[in-house]
Amino acid sequence: MKIGRLKHFCEALASDLHNEKVTSAAFYKSECDWFSIGGESVACQATIESLENSVSEPVSYYKSGGVISWYYVSQFDAVIKLVFERPPRTPRRNIFRERISIAQERSDYVYRVDYNQLTQLLAKDAFRQILDRKLLSLDEGHVQGADAQEVEQPMMLGLLALDIDYFKQVNDTWGHLYGDQVLQAFARRLEGTAERIIAESDCSPEIHIGHPSGEEFLILIVATASKEEFSSWADQFRRSICDEVLPSDNEWSWLSGKDDLGSVFLPPVQERTVTTSIGMTLHTRTSFTAGGAQVKLGCSNVLELADAALYRAKAAGRNQSIFYDDILSSCGRVLECDSDNGIVAIDIGKNVGVSLGQEFKVFHPTYTGDRKFQINDGRTVRTIGIYPRVESARIVVFDAQPEMAFAYIDGAKGVVDIPVSSRLEAIPAGSIGHLLPSSSKYYSISAGAQYDAGLPVLQNALSDMSLSGQNFFTIVLRFSREPEYSKRYGSAALNGALAKLFKSAQAAFNIGASVGVLDKGSVCIVGGKGGSAAEVLSTLLDRMVHELPELGLLAGVFDSNDLASLNERGIDKVEPGNYIELARLSASSAGFDFAKRVRHFSIETAKSILQGLREASAPEVAYADFEKIIGFGVDAPELLNQGGLAARNLGRNDKAQELFKIAADRDPAQLVYKTNFGLCSYTLKQFDVALRVLSLLTVKQLEKVKKIHPLGYFIYAAILAEAKIARSELFDPVRFELMAATAIGMSFDSRSSNRARDTIREAILL
Repeated sequence: MKIGRLKHFCEALASDLHNEKVTSAAFYKSECDWFSIGGESVACQATIESLENSVSEPVSYYKSGGVISWYYVSQFDAVIKLVFERPPRTPRRNIFRERISIAQERSDYVYRVDYNQLTQLLAKDAFRQILDRKLLSLDEGHVQGADAQEVEQPMMLGLLALDIDYFKQVNDTWGHLYGDQVLQAFARRLEGTAERIIAESDCSPEIHIGHPSGEEFLILIVATASKEEFSSWADQFRRSICDEVLPSDNEWSWLSGKDDLGSVFLPPVQERTVTTSIGMTLHTRTSFTAGGAQVKLGCSNVLELADAALYRAKAAGRNQSIFYDDILSSCGRVLECDSDNGIVAIDIGKNVGVSLGQEFKVFHPTYTGDRKFQINDGRTVRTIGIYPRVESARIVVFDAQPEMAFAYIDGAKGVVDIPVSSRLEAIPAGSIGHLLPSSSKYYSISAGAQYDAGLPVLQNALSDMSLSGQNFFTIVLRFSREPEYSKRYGSAALNGALAKLFKSAQAAFNIGASVGVLDKGSVCIVGGKGGSAAEVLSTLLDRMVHELPELGLLAGVFDSNDLASLNERGIDKVEPGNYIELARLSASSAGFDFAKRVRHFSIETAKSILQGLREASAPEVAYADFEKIIGFGVDAPELLNQGGLAARNLGRNDKAQELFKIAADRDPAQLVYKTNFGLCSYTLKQFDVALRVLSLLTVKQLEKVKKIHPLGYFIYAAILAEAKIARSELFDPVRFELMAATAIGMSFDSRSSNRARDTIREAILL
């Protein structure tokens, strides 16, 4: 804690000396050894002598003719080393002694505001300021990383809220003075654990610890790490408290050395067991879209999430850490069960994401899979096994309140009595294993779950058919209005609809086909030769659209004929592992003719998808889908052109220019690719680069460009004007004379086009 305060002082002094031709360094003494502010032990004997000599000097220790002066600061038992540009005289050394004292006073004032005076950890406001800065930098990093390569693990911010369990009992039993010693020892252990985590971790986490008030503590961790690593760190902090009595004998000696504890009674060892509960929330970004609106997660929101997780950790028995995201999935409990009416009250609500229609599995307190089965043979109690995990009921929420919810017992036959404290496990949207035939609550992998082929099985089937030269078809059935349906009716209704679609697809394609769930709103069917897939699909769609009218069912298809069409275009690198993704893309809403309900994948389909996304003002999604399609091996010139347009919408003109150039080289007959290249080059002020491509256009082609791409024609004239003004060797006076007057008369009225028009006029006058 002294080191933290010394570092704070050193930062203030460095700021004060910023404009001076003086450099500073700090050293502190611990027991009998000297250390640099960075923690390195001082080994140089001459340096140690200077440090020791400075302790007794009222101003500074200085060797005549040297440029180094050593100033002792008794408050920290530390020495400040100042290195001057030339040997300092006595008046100058005295001035700097005064400046060190002023910096120390100013640092002390700021420190008292920014740090808790009992534990020396960050105070409430100072911690919030750091949290605010880190949240802001998290979003800035996300935006800057949009053009970078994808990384395996993004930067993540974790906020831990800690509370000392039963601390009020400690104060009531042993007094507040002893309670203060517990808080100091607790803070010291957190600091020590943080130092070990930083030293032992490969990802160099940044850790800040705060003590806003009472027994509440906060820890901020920023690192390129996984959720598992954050969980491990949280557990290290927890175990650092509970694995050894607090305060330990060594900690009591340390506490006694810094304060007079003669009037404070140290409880016996068995009374010094302390534990802590921890709630944690993790974030990779704080800006996101929800319900069509942009939502910004601020400092207060993040603190509330961590507090909610902390409350859950204490309610679940204390001395444990819980992630906020895990509360909904596995931390709920039954508060009450009205067996006669089949209604259950649960202890989680809207505050942790419970919504209408949310499904939960219910597990009897005994049969949760983690309770030990013990026997008593009269001498000892011995564990011989674990009670199995057995689902006792399934419930669906019909009334969600902020801190609790009410649910009905789903599918119950007769009276079902659910004990208080039964555990809940949320059933996520897209999970239908419990709704399939032959599902069993007694098996971890039920027979019903085996009906779902799963993505790897489907991909392997396609690979086998491809290797054997068989014809194949891949169909993706997708609920285009899944988000709206789920929001209105809940995950239980959505899962029921998905299960109905899945079972109907199995029944329809019952010979030589495999069916699997891709996600919460789509099902995939893979098959080979035999039967007419088109006819079966049409019949299935007619039936499902009638039975599930609100879900907007669409079908995307990729089959042997579609692959042959791609091959005819020279697209021959599409792997079987990507067939499903091409069918899934075909089922997307962008550019879909909803009157037809079925769309096969083709280059034209991909083009309409990308164009539809751009027209819907979603260039980020368009560019992401473009990269997927190119990654699947479908790199036709028209798609490269669409990718360039999406990149240009995003302001990535250099990338757009590259894509337009490749498209123009692949298909020189498409004049728009060249003029799009010219537009990007003009924006980038690369006029000669543009002319090398645009000069390939014939006069006849220019007349065509004027009709099909007027803006491209206009900007070409502006590029020629820039070339004339710059006296470029690539300037074509005949072409400029041909185009200039027409370009000036074109009705483009943006600021940039007005500048371009002025440039053309200026060039005409030269």
